[in-house]
Amino acid sequence: MVMFRTTLVLLLVAGHLPAQLPPDAVDLAKVKISETEKSVDLCPVHLVKSDPQLATWDYKGVSYRGHTADCQAAFGEDPEGFAAAAAKQRWIDNFTVQMSNIWCPVTDEIAPGGMTQWTGLGLTWESCCQFCDASFDESDLPPALERLQARAEDSYGKTGGRYVEGASSPIAGAIALFGTPEVAETPALPAYLEGVDLQPTFNGGIGLIFEQRCVECHRPGGPAPMEFGSYGDIRRWTRTMKSQIETRNMPPWSADPEVGEFANNRRLSTVEYDVLLAWADARFPPGEGSYEPTRNWSDDWGIGEPDHV
Repeated sequence: MVMFRTTLVLLLVAGHLPAQLPPDAVDLAKVKISETEKSVDLCPVHLVKSDPQLATWDYKGVSYRGHTADCQAAFGEDPEGFAAAAAKQRWIDNFTVQMSNIWCPVTDEIAPGGMTQWTGLGLTWESCCQFCDASFDESDLPPALERLQARAEDSYGKTGGRYVEGASSPIAGAIALFGTPEVAETPALPAYLEGVDLQPTFNGGIGLIFEQRCVECHRPGGPAPMEFGSYGDIRRWTRTMKSQIETRNMPPWSADPEVGEFANNRRLSTVEYDVLLAWADARFPPGEGSYEPTRNWSDDWGIGEPDHV
């Protein structure tokens, strides 16, 4: 067998690119935006930041504060109109701040989390891959902001401006690329889990799943851009991990299930899928004890050592 490592890695990295989630994978009706900018923080008349030195007033149980001293009187001329405009603008402001790092400003694809970040136009943006790191230019930000604000307005119409507090991520449960996975198409329980008392903790079995399903690529020298060799490594990438599992985007497996069964099928079984989501819902606890990997991937070629490097 003749194989060259550089070529192999380049092909695998290039083959990974289409797996990036497209922009419309986020269901804007299901985003979880928190109310960080409150009604008293935005002048309902001028739709700019209010003056904290001014007094507040109430309308239908909501407190407001103006940008200038005459705003309260102006508000009284059309309270319904000003209140509605302020509610929409505050949603757009909150959405924009909390979601600016979801879509890569270069390609508009969804960022996986933990990649290069940039600041600009008062927001934090995030790359979706190393190729965008090299090609990013500040001129990418204005059109990215326009797209973000358009999504915010669309989301306001779909959610009715309903805020959700305490969510682990604004897109938790909002990824809808492939819809609900078909449990009937998942493979049987893998042999490595037979007899294992699987618990939704890293030391209680999650570490074993990562070792078997992820570390082949997510390791030093592997084709994936991040490492999953330890609990600490994995914790750095948990922001979008649940959505990657729910959509079955990870582990990647593109073979058509209608063709037949494959010996090296990487799709998660129902047991693996359920326990990983339970672990995510529990905020990724380490669990009691410790987990020691059963395989050293540091110098492992995965499919056998090549004849020449």
